[in-house]
Amino acid sequence: MTLKVCKFGGTSLADASQMKKVKEIIESDENRRIIVPSAPGKRSDDDTKITDLLLMSRELIHDKGSFESLFDKVKMRFEDMIQALEMNFDLEDAFMDIRYNLLKGVSDDYIVSRGEYLNGKLLANYLGYDFIDPVQVIRFDEKGIYDDAATQKLLEEALKDVDRAVIPGFYGGTEEGDVRIFSRGGSDITGAIVARACQADVYENWTDVSGLLMTDPRIVKGAKPIKSISYQELRELSSMGATVIHEDAVYPAQVAAIPINIRNTNRPADPGTFIESHNRSLDDSNITGIAGKKDYAILKVMKNGLSKDKALVDSLFQTASRHGINYEHMPSTVDSISLVLPKLNKVKTLNTLIDEIYTSVNPDEIKIVDNIALIGVVASNLSNKPKIISTLFGVLSTLGIGVKMIDLGSNDINIIIGVDNEDYEYAIKGIYNAYN
Repeated sequence: MTLKVCKFGGTSLADASQMKKVKEIIESDENRRIIVPSAPGKRSDDDTKITDLLLMSRELIHDKGSFESLFDKVKMRFEDMIQALEMNFDLEDAFMDIRYNLLKGVSDDYIVSRGEYLNGKLLANYLGYDFIDPVQVIRFDEKGIYDDAATQKLLEEALKDVDRAVIPGFYGGTEEGDVRIFSRGGSDITGAIVARACQADVYENWTDVSGLLMTDPRIVKGAKPIKSISYQELRELSSMGATVIHEDAVYPAQVAAIPINIRNTNRPADPGTFIESHNRSLDDSNITGIAGKKDYAILKVMKNGLSKDKALVDSLFQTASRHGINYEHMPSTVDSISLVLPKLNKVKTLNTLIDEIYTSVNPDEIKIVDNIALIGVVASNLSNKPKIISTLFGVLSTLGIGVKMIDLGSNDINIIIGVDNEDYEYAIKGIYNAYN
């Protein structure tokens, strides 16, 4: 029998009506046997997330205020869903435990994980599935670092005799039973980890959009969906700002060659986007997607023969590292190295950095090019597709957009260009239209 692991995001589980949709989706395919839920999301723009209510309750306790009214809102949210779903079930024992631990002064990790925990308990009962607490099967070490080897072993053991189960996303635990959370994209990551452990045929990631789009729909209205994309292409787009699924959630599925299918809970008939080892839908003249970010700076360090002098290059990197500055790209020539950095807002830090570079490297000149936007154009095997490259620079030339930086990725699936912030949206629209 085919096995599908399904992760449902917060908007997919925001209220009883959404829960009903999720149950219909799961029951429409008997292969959807392992479910990974998030905490309930916002029901409207002016709503407050469950996780935020729990954190606010904890802050009130710290400030010696009354947290009961906020905590009651959390309880009411779940009780309303239980009543609307006509379930013979309650979470009173769980609420008592959380309230006790709130008063005792537990960690932030424990508090922010309780939305997923409560939603997992509710969904498991609603579906008639087993409930598996991630504290028992998603392992972190004593420093809070995820332990992949231990997790795979624990999950395989826990799932070997289980036919259908709900495993909440976002958190796990130490050997001592202390809750730990993933830093970002936690439920997506949990879903991929679980899919790998049970050797799933497909990892379905259900959200509120019908897959990935070729570019940001806020910039290009009606942007086309991406039918198929490779794991590496997705990681590149995610790192450049595409946000449907967190880039760290791709790796566990990629290692096990498990396809990821991004689907829309509100439009379940839409096929969504498949993320696989190879992009099956890309021809030699088209691209997979476009993404980008604003507000970068380019620090250009120029000195005769700089890039050939290993000691000077090492000194330059060490100087930047001492200031906690992480560069994202490093275009170079024989006489210069450019560090592409997140915008340096602290003038004092920037001036100190430049002074230290002058001391350690003794450059001929240093230039700062500020207010730069980076745009990534992603397609596989780029160096062998001259039409894609010529189209990109042709449209920028036609639009009169100057290019401040070019970096062809070593993995041969992305090319990064730098343009002025003010040209960012104009450039993305032009590039998108050129390929469509």
